[in-house]
Amino acid sequence: MNFSAYTKDANGNYTQKITSTVFPFSASALLDERLNEAVIHTINDSVQSYKPTTEVMIEATDGTNTKNYYYIVSNDIAQELPNGSGKYKHEIYLIERTKLLEGIYCQSLTFTNTKGNVYTNNPVNVVPIDTINNEDGYT
Repeated sequence: MNFSAYTKDANGNYTQKITSTVFPFSASALLDERLNEAVIHTINDSVQSYKPTTEVMIEATDGTNTKNYYYIVSNDIAQELPNGSGKYKHEIYLIERTKLLEGIYCQSLTFTNTKGNVYTNNPVNVVPIDTINNEDGYT
């Protein structure tokens, strides 16, 4: 498997390649309430740090199939190696982009039918399941 990492440019396209990404690359696709996460490592990178909420696309290829994963930067641990060289080693922690939605607050709306009006032209009667016993579905 090969992978490349990209950040967004000024036009909103994933064209700025994160240089010198190296293995290990790890990612999780969780099916519960936890956020999907990934970790990428770089060496000899000229970028001093990747700011939190920077959008990142990981392009993973396993020979014939290519899949893109979208994340935001959660944390970046950067170290200049060797000192004074202007080149950095990064350990970048990524989480899924839905984390950004936590910062958006919306007004809650409530609708009340105070008169109890029925606003459907063809109301449907609910039939309990225990009364269904023939082919037509009704007793």
